[in-house]
Amino acid sequence: MRYKFGDLIEEVTERNSNLKYGLDDTIGVTIEKGLIPTVANLSQTALDKFYIVRRNTFIYNPRTHGVRIGMGFNKTDKVYITSWNNVAFKVKKTAESIVNPNYLWLYFCRSEWDRETNYYALGSSTIVFLWSIFLDIEIDLPEKSIQDSIVDKYRILQDRIELKKKINDNLAGQINCFYNTIIADVEKTVPLSTICEYSTQKAMFSSIETGCYISTENMLPDKQGISSYGSTSDTEKVVVFYPGDILVSNIRPYFKKMWYATTKGGCNTDVLCFHAKGEYDSLLLKSVIYQDAFFDYVMSGAKGTKMPRGDKHHIMQYPIPHLTSDKLMHFYNLAKNIELMQSQNRIEIESLSAASSLLLTTLSR
Repeated sequence: MRYKFGDLIEEVTERNSNLKYGLDDTIGVTIEKGLIPTVANLSQTALDKFYIVRRNTFIYNPRTHGVRIGMGFNKTDKVYITSWNNVAFKVKKTAESIVNPNYLWLYFCRSEWDRETNYYALGSSTIVFLWSIFLDIEIDLPEKSIQDSIVDKYRILQDRIELKKKINDNLAGQINCFYNTIIADVEKTVPLSTICEYSTQKAMFSSIETGCYISTENMLPDKQGISSYGSTSDTEKVVVFYPGDILVSNIRPYFKKMWYATTKGGCNTDVLCFHAKGEYDSLLLKSVIYQDAFFDYVMSGAKGTKMPRGDKHHIMQYPIPHLTSDKLMHFYNLAKNIELMQSQNRIEIESLSAASSLLLTTLSR
């Protein structure tokens, strides 16, 4: 049946008036559809005006900037608070027999929803998707039993993806442990520029066969790789990267966004592309950049306060352990085997992610 969102959802207006929740409970939303700890300085902010975000509460930022709408969904029992600049909402009690909140969240995660919200958004320099307009948009809902089935199928796929990601995280931990062991008795250091250089090859995005585009928005914090491939104009000049290159977001380096490229593609200038000079340097380079100490060093030379950027010359002076040929080969052989296992897991993750995306396309408008 067809419903207006106003028949299904209502705004959450419960405030943190007794200051039960503090800075550690404050969250924002991302255009990748997730909740993140806020990075804003809230020390002088009246947190008693923030909205309380309980389980099954949605949040969205009305300002779309003409791109994608930032949204999040609290699936947990953890209680958060969010700024009054966001809109918090939930399924109405009277609609709980009609719509599964998790199904509604999947609906909002589709790219079609971003396009629809931008179509209805108003403004020029500041583009806003108003709550009043949101409530007036219509949605076709299947029977609740069908919604529940789709949610269950999606959860199974996502659980498998999370399992594979955890396995890869453990494998990354193994490489990191071995790296720290092998450099423990190394005293001599050399600049990072000894083993790598910045990729400077540029091309029009339309000329890159893979069509893979990376910007800082596609990259996940805490060295978790990328969430997806982005898109850009065919005529944009991009930096070309190749498998084995290391991509690092140079905006707000404290987010520690990095990705070991598994395909050829193009990235914008907000992303630094490190290219290993030698065949055996690539996995060493990956381990060097994986260290928290690397990102701390980048921040030590960053320029700007609101949106700091790493200094490219400063970064290339980062001191790294100077490994003998025997140690380098020993490290490479072990890391290569682990990287192969990670690669096989990434292939399965990509396949599962494609199946998840396909499932989302079955959700009717």
